[in-house]
Amino acid sequence: MEDWKNFLPKNESELLSQWDQLEKARTDLLALSVTRRSADASVEATCDGRGELSGLRFLNDKHRTMSSKQLASSVLEAVTEARRQVHGQVAERMGDLVGLGVMPSWDELGDLDWNDFLKPMREEGFDFDGLADRSKQKGTGGHA
Repeated sequence: MEDWKNFLPKNESELLSQWDQLEKARTDLLALSVTRRSADASVEATCDGRGELSGLRFLNDKHRTMSSKQLASSVLEAVTEARRQVHGQVAERMGDLVGLGVMPSWDELGDLDWNDFLKPMREEGFDFDGLADRSKQKGTGGHA
């Protein structure tokens, strides 16, 4: 394979397009919200695009007559299902984007040290900030 110094300039427009697709996916996923109910319809849980709990509702006052164990089970069921749906949508969106199928989980990606990953390119002088600036100048969105 040719080295990255020759590869990147020849493929900058494709790289910018891919960058834009990643940014769109990031924006879409940050706006993602999934709400699911427990099977007994006593609890409704909402999770954001990171799978974090962002809302919890107790429906129809049914929780008032439930034991603490039943209520805890219903809460856990609703939250788990909402998170499962979020993770499935994230995996599908990212898999479609890169064409590789299911991507690693957020937790796995969170362990990746991007600075370390990009260090060899930075040391050889690749200008990531310049790439983002060129993306913005071409009206392709750039990054946040």
